[in-house]
Amino acid sequence: MQWIYRITAALILFWLLFAQIQMITNFMRVPNHMELALYEQRLIGGQDGIFAHESTTGRVLEGVVDTARFNDLTLTNAYMQDSPIFGARLTLYLNTTSLDQQQPFMNATNAPDVVTKYLPLAQAGLTGPGGGLYERHVYPVMIQSSDEPLRPGWLEIEAVKRT
Repeated sequence: MQWIYRITAALILFWLLFAQIQMITNFMRVPNHMELALYEQRLIGGQDGIFAHESTTGRVLEGVVDTARFNDLTLTNAYMQDSPIFGARLTLYLNTTSLDQQQPFMNATNAPDVVTKYLPLAQAGLTGPGGGLYERHVYPVMIQSSDEPLRPGWLEIEAVKRT
């Protein structure tokens, strides 16, 4: 009869140990939407991102897009770590009254194979295996070209993560 108590106590201890391991694992995991936000920030505001840099200090000028850095090669250099998992399409618009009336000024893509495969699935809401997570953000920015003064514009980012 004592063996029933011992087995019950052992099962309870194993269950508590398993529950604690699950809690620690889930606590330390970064949520998917946060991973996408960090990925986007790395593309635009990172050291190798598309935002302009001050020439003397190398400081990133937040909100100022440098058109010389706005290309596929810069985006690839900005984030190569998980290239088959993440992808983004960035579009730069010149400022008009609303974003709906505008024509794209410049486009750039990071991981175009991920974008072409998983962006339509993610936009459709298919987030399970074989699908993707999708986030779209539009930021007001200033556009810096080498031969022109700063111009106002919009930066649209469509980011996708393969699930």
